[in-house]
Amino acid sequence: MYEPVRNQIISSTGSNGFLTKLMAGVASGTIAACAGCPFELIKVRMQGKSYSYSNPISAVADIVRTDGVFGLWRGLVPYVVRGALLTGTQLGVYDQSKTVVKEYLHLEDGVVAQVSAGMMSGLVTTTVTQPVDMIKTRMMNYKDLYQGPLDCLRKIVRSEGLKGLYKGWVPNYARLGPHTLLTLTVYEQLRSFVGWKNL
Repeated sequence: MYEPVRNQIISSTGSNGFLTKLMAGVASGTIAACAGCPFELIKVRMQGKSYSYSNPISAVADIVRTDGVFGLWRGLVPYVVRGALLTGTQLGVYDQSKTVVKEYLHLEDGVVAQVSAGMMSGLVTTTVTQPVDMIKTRMMNYKDLYQGPLDCLRKIVRSEGLKGLYKGWVPNYARLGPHTLLTLTVYEQLRSFVGWKNL
């Protein structure tokens, strides 16, 4: 979804700078997060200790029974913000980093440039999304404790300080860093293999 959105923005504005890439990632991430929120809610609740669902179907049934159909989108705002930030930084930073690496290090658009861009993208993405990820997880796990994302943010900062927003950064980076690097590098290599133009 990123590439067609980016290409549409380029054709509308004539710009292919970092802001264009960031906007394309944000738009793509927003759409994906809206569609995926119910699945994320069920996953988070099944992994936590506050709910004892036996399977995803019982989770859906319980959520709909207690909170209505729209209850499946509990935590939507921080999830959409997270999705927009994640995809915006992941793809925008990757795309721009690859451009910078090729231009300043005189590398071809190959594995070295892609891995370098993937490493930078994973680092930036984890750092940007960690606070929103913390808020989303807390809101999905403790539905009665917070009045909304800003209330959750205030309560975390008040009780744990700003560092509370970055609790879990290392394991998150251990997951998201290699995931970003491998996914984007393999994606680009597969595109080259079938004769498609790289990002």
